[in-house]
Amino acid sequence: MVRPRPASAGVVVLIVCALCLPRDVGALQPYIELNQMLGVMIGAEVPLVGETAVHGSIGASPLAGFKAIQYSAAVVTHLRPSTSSFQVDIEAGMPLAYFDLLEDRYVDWDDHVDSPYAGWLFGGSVVWGYRHDRRQYSLQTGYSAWWEWQDDDGWKGPGGIVVVSLRYAWRINR
Repeated sequence: MVRPRPASAGVVVLIVCALCLPRDVGALQPYIELNQMLGVMIGAEVPLVGETAVHGSIGASPLAGFKAIQYSAAVVTHLRPSTSSFQVDIEAGMPLAYFDLLEDRYVDWDDHVDSPYAGWLFGGSVVWGYRHDRRQYSLQTGYSAWWEWQDDDGWKGPGGIVVVSLRYAWRINR
């Protein structure tokens, strides 16, 4: 019998994010993010109503190996108008999640990890940013609850973890 893997939740999140993309590509605000796991993620923010938006991203970490996929999804509330040069946003959701289904099945890159694994962080953060012209430079700071699942060890957590990342975003339209 095939057991379902918790990492498949990540695939579901990515599919839902892809279905939520607007038809007007000019409404997207793409960004590149470097998170605390030194993962490089590419994502986009999609405006909803008023000062509310959702964003999602996907990437990998050179330190954990490119087989360890990272992703995120969150709801964003902009506290300052988008015309202001100093930005403050509040985000809630999943600032980081990761999975590696290849470790020790097909490759053995980490001697300390002996099975596939997946992890989730759920929490909130404040994103501090500076907007210049059509570009935005931001620092995300927050706190999240952390859970991890490994095929051979089972569940770990919950535990608390600080969320930190740097973002560079740009606007497609003026």
